Amino acid sequence: MESDYATNSVSTTKYTWWNLIFKNLWEQFRRLANMYFLLVVVIQLIPGLSPLSPVASITPLLFVLGTTMLKDGYEDYQRLKADNVVNKTKTLVLENKKWVEILWEDVRVGDILHIKDDESFPADLVPLSSSNKGGAVYMETANLDGETGHKLRLSIPWGNLTSSALYEPKELAVLSGSIKCPPPNINLDSFDASYQNGRTTIPLSEQNLLLRGATLKGTDWINAVVVFTGADTKLVLNQQDAPSKFSHVERQLNRYIFAVLVLQLLLCVISAMFSLFWETQWGVFMPYLKIAPNARWSIGTAMYNFISMVGSYFILYSNFIPISLYVSMEFVKLISAVVFSQDPDLYWAPTQSGLVVRTSNLLEELGQVNHIFSDKTGTLTENVMKFRKCTVGGIKYNAVTDEDQTDPYYPLEDKEERLTEDVAQERQEVADFLLSIALNHSIEVKLRPNGEKEFNASSPDEEALVLHSSHFGYKLDDRTQNKVVLNVHGKLDTYEILNVIHFTSSRKRMSVIVRTPDNKVVLFCKGADDVIFARMRSKYDLKIFDTTRSHVNLYAEKGLRTLCYAKTVLDTKEYEEWAEEYAVAQSSTHGRDQLTAELAEKVEQNLILLGATAIEDRLQVNVPETLRDLLRADIKLWILTGDKQETAISIGRSCNVITDDMRVVKINTKSRRGAKRILDKQLELIEYNKQQRLAVVIDGSSMTYALSLPGNPFLKLALHATTVICCRVSPMQKAQVVRMVKKDDPYNVTLSIGDGANDVSMIQEADVGIGIRGREGSQASRSADFSFAKFYFLKRLLLVHGRFAVVRISVLIQYSFYKNIAFTLVQFFYAFYNGFSGQTLFDSWVITVFNMVFTALPVIIFAVLEKDVPDIFLLTYPELYNRSRNGDDFNLITFSLWCINAVWHSLVFFFGTIMVWGPGVLSSNGQVNGLWSMGLVASTACVITVNLRLAIETTYWTWLMFIFTFGSILAYFLFLYVYQYITFLEEINLYCGWSPVASSPQFWFQVMVIVAFSILPDFGVKWLQQHIAPKDWQLLLEKRLVAGEDETLNLILTKGEDEEDDEELDSARKETTGLLWEDEFKDTDTSTSSSDTDNALAV
Repeated sequence: MESDYATNSVSTTKYTWWNLIFKNLWEQFRRLANMYFLLVVVIQLIPGLSPLSPVASITPLLFVLGTTMLKDGYEDYQRLKADNVVNKTKTLVLENKKWVEILWEDVRVGDILHIKDDESFPADLVPLSSSNKGGAVYMETANLDGETGHKLRLSIPWGNLTSSALYEPKELAVLSGSIKCPPPNINLDSFDASYQNGRTTIPLSEQNLLLRGATLKGTDWINAVVVFTGADTKLVLNQQDAPSKFSHVERQLNRYIFAVLVLQLLLCVISAMFSLFWETQWGVFMPYLKIAPNARWSIGTAMYNFISMVGSYFILYSNFIPISLYVSMEFVKLISAVVFSQDPDLYWAPTQSGLVVRTSNLLEELGQVNHIFSDKTGTLTENVMKFRKCTVGGIKYNAVTDEDQTDPYYPLEDKEERLTEDVAQERQEVADFLLSIALNHSIEVKLRPNGEKEFNASSPDEEALVLHSSHFGYKLDDRTQNKVVLNVHGKLDTYEILNVIHFTSSRKRMSVIVRTPDNKVVLFCKGADDVIFARMRSKYDLKIFDTTRSHVNLYAEKGLRTLCYAKTVLDTKEYEEWAEEYAVAQSSTHGRDQLTAELAEKVEQNLILLGATAIEDRLQVNVPETLRDLLRADIKLWILTGDKQETAISIGRSCNVITDDMRVVKINTKSRRGAKRILDKQLELIEYNKQQRLAVVIDGSSMTYALSLPGNPFLKLALHATTVICCRVSPMQKAQVVRMVKKDDPYNVTLSIGDGANDVSMIQEADVGIGIRGREGSQASRSADFSFAKFYFLKRLLLVHGRFAVVRISVLIQYSFYKNIAFTLVQFFYAFYNGFSGQTLFDSWVITVFNMVFTALPVIIFAVLEKDVPDIFLLTYPELYNRSRNGDDFNLITFSLWCINAVWHSLVFFFGTIMVWGPGVLSSNGQVNGLWSMGLVASTACVITVNLRLAIETTYWTWLMFIFTFGSILAYFLFLYVYQYITFLEEINLYCGWSPVASSPQFWFQVMVIVAFSILPDFGVKWLQQHIAPKDWQLLLEKRLVAGEDETLNLILTKGEDEEDDEELDSARKETTGLLWEDEFKDTDTSTSSSDTDNALAV
C-alpha cells in the first residue's frame, strides 16, 4: 500500500513553526551560562530578596535568548528554502498514457518517470529503457560520493520479454510485473533485487540502480520506475548530521566560567556571614533596624537569614559572569566568517570560488593547529593525469608523443627508448600492451553535434591512458555494452565484450574478457603491481618480471602513479563453463557479491605480464613552499595516501616534507610481532639521538598491526617525527589515525584536508575539516567546516586568519571577564560600608546597560579587525604562528592576570572614590553628596577606564575602533542625561540626579584622578614588558618603526639584502631577549630548502 512507503518530500530543517521556541530554548539552556542567568532571574523574582530590579536582569537575558533564536531561526529558514527548491522541482510522470509534469515531493513508489539529459533523479530508480544502445545509462554521482566521472548503469535486460523500445507512453502503460527490493539501506554499491512477471525473474544489481541526487549524463533520455522515495533513498540514508565540534577555546572558557562561579559563590557566602555577624554585633544598637537587643535566633532562623543573604548577594554579584560574552562571540564569529570569505587572496579565479566558511564557531581552531592530515591526490596534486613513461617486456620507454617531442619534466633517460619508435617497428609486446590499454576500461564514447567524439571517463587515469594510446595508433572509436571498436593504425577492429569484472577497493584490479577478431577469448587485467604480480603465470620469464618490478619501483620513486597490465588467453570450453557459473552467481539474490568475487578470483590467474604505465599527477602550485612554511610553524604533517610507498616518499621529497637532514624510517611488516620489533628498535634509537629529525613512512597493512600493539608505540614514534606518511591506507584507516592523535592529548588540535569522498571520514573526525573543491567532486567540500580551491590557501588561512582569530577571541573573552569583575567587585567592597545589607551602589539600569552598550561594541570591533602585525609579516615568518598555537594569549596565567588587573581597578574605583569623595557640598546650590552621586563617580571612572584598557591592547587602530571606543564613553553620558528624566520605569534612583553631578567641577576632577591612578600602571606594565621581555611580534613592529614602513616591506620582500644598518638594533635586542633575531632576518630566504628552516626564529 502507498502508506507503507515514505513520501518523497525531504526536510533538512531542525525546527518547525510550532517547536522553534521550545526546541531552541531547550538547546540554549544546555549552555551553562544561560542556565546561570536564568537562575539569577528566578532568584530576583522572590519578593524581598533581590536588591536589584528583576527587569534589569530579565532584559539582557531575553536579548541574548532572542538574538540567538533569531539567528538559529534564520539559518533554519535558509535550509527550508533550500529544501523547497528541491521538493518543488518538476519532473515527468506517466499518467493515463501520457507524460504529466509533477513536483518531486509528489513522486510515489511505482511511478514511471521520464528523465532527460542533465536532469537529476528525484528518487532511487530502476531504468526501463534509455536512448543509448543496449539500454546503457550514464550518471554522475558527485552529490553522493564526490566523483565527477560518468558511471555506467544498465536498463533491465528484457531479452524477448518485450519487443518495444519502451519509449512511447502507450508502450510503457501496458508494461506489467513487480520489482522485489531489499529493505532500504545505506550501501551505495548494493542492490540485490529482481524483476518478476509471472514465472519470469530477472535479477537486478547495483548496475541497475539510479540513485536520488545523481545526474543523468551522456544519455538523451531514460524511462525509469521509482523503487525508493524520500527518507528511504540511499542519498537521505547516507546523510548524517555533521559531528558537533567545539573549539578548544570554548572548552577552556567553560572551565574558567566554572572557576569564576565558584569565586562568586565564595564571595556570596563571605558576605552573608559578615551580614549575620554585623547584625548581631552592631545592628542591635541601631534603633531604625528594629532588631531586639536580647533576640535569640534559632538555628532555623539563622539558616533562613543566611540563605536569604546568599541569594541577595548572588544577584548583586551576578555580573561576575558577563551575559554579553556569548552574544559578542556569536557576532564576532559571524562577521569574521564573512570577512574571511571575502579575502581576495583566497579567491581562485579559474573556478570563481573563494573561501567558504560552514562552521564559524571553529575560526579560532585554525590558529591552534598542531597536526595536519592531508590527502595527496587532488589535494597536494592537480589530479590532472599525464601518461609519461612505461615499461614493456623489460624495456623502459618514454611515452612522449610525436606531437610533443620534448618533456622538460621527464626527459629521455639513459637506457630508455621512445615508445613511438617501437610502435613504428610493430613490436608485438608493445602492440599487446597498447591493445590492453585501449580495451580494458569503462570509458563512454559520445558523438558531439559537430561530429567529433569525446570520452566520458569515470577516472582521470583511464582518460589519460586511453587518450594517450590513440597517439600510438590504438584509438578508441566506439564502445557499447557488447563491443569495443578500435581504430588500429587506420583499420577498424571489433572486439566482442563477453564479461566485465569491475574494479573495487578490495579487488584493486579490473578485468575485461573479449572475443578478438580472430575468435580467441582473451582476459585483459589491470591493477596494482602487488595484485598483478601475485597472479602471474609460474613459468613466466623471471628476468622480465624482475626488471619490470624494478622499473615500477623506479617510477614510484619519481612520484609517478603506476598501473600494471596483464593478459591471459582462455580456453573456449573452460571459459564457457566459467561464464555459466558467473551468470548464475550474478543472478543470485543472496550472497551475490561473494559468489562473483570467488569466480573472478578463479579466472584471473596464470596472467602474462604485458607491462606497466607511469602517470604523472603534478603538484599544485606553491605546495612545496606551503608545506615548508607549515613545518616552520612547528606543525606536524601527516600525508595519508593510497599510493605505493616509493611514490609517497618521492612526493614527500618534492613537497619538502622529507629533507636530506631527516632519517627516513620505513615500517613494512606482515605480522604483529614484526611491527613490535621495528617500533621498539626505532624508539631505542630515538633515546640515543633525540635531536635527529625523523620522517616515518608506513603502509596500510603494517599500520593495522602497529595500531593493535599495547602502549601504542607507533604513536610514540610518530610524535617524535616531523613528518609521517601513511601509504596504501583505506578511508577508515585515515579516520582512525586522526582519532588516535586526538585521543592521545586533549590539547592536540587536528586538521584534515582532502578533496574526495574517501576523505570525508577523515575530515569529519578532525577538529577542523577542510575540503578542496577539485576534480573529484564536492562531497569533501560539502562535508567540511571550510573549503577552498587550492591547497596553498591553507597557509594564509592558518598563519594569518587563524592566528588573528585566536588573538582576537582571547582578548574578547578575558576583557569581558575583566570589565565585569572590575565593575561588580566594587559592590563587594561597598558591602563593608553598608553593614553587608545587600544595598547596591549602582543603579539597576546602569548595571544592565553597562554590558549591553557602554562596553560591548569596542571589543566586538577589536575582535573583528585587530591585527598585531601586518599580514605579510605572518606569511614571511611562520614562526609567529606559535603565539596562537601555544595559547600564549589565553591560558590560566593570562586569565589570572586579567582578573588581578580587574581587582586592582575595582579597588581604585571604590577606595579612590571614598578618599576623594566626602560628605560635603556637591555644588553651589547647596546640594550635598549622596549614595547615588557617589555611585556615579565610581561607575563613570569604571566606564572610562575599561574602555581605555582595551585601547591599550589595540595595535591596529581603525576609524571604527576610534569611533566606538570613545563613542561608548560618550554614550554613557548621553544615557545618564536621558535616563534622569524617565519616569515610567520602576526604582528610578537617578531621577534628575545626573545634571547636578555633571555640573560640579569637583566630580570631573575626582573622575580624572581615579582614572589616572587606574590606567597609568597598565601603561607602565605594558612599556616594561615591551622593553624588558618583548615578544617576537613586538620586535617586528619595532623593526618596522625603526626602518620605516617602506623599508621594512622591502626588507621582507628581499629577505636578507642591505641589513648592515640594523646591526645595532639587532645586537641590543639579542642582549635583552636571547632570541635568534639575526637568524630571523638573515637566514630565511624563501628559495632555500626546508632544511634551512632550522636557522629560523625559534619562538
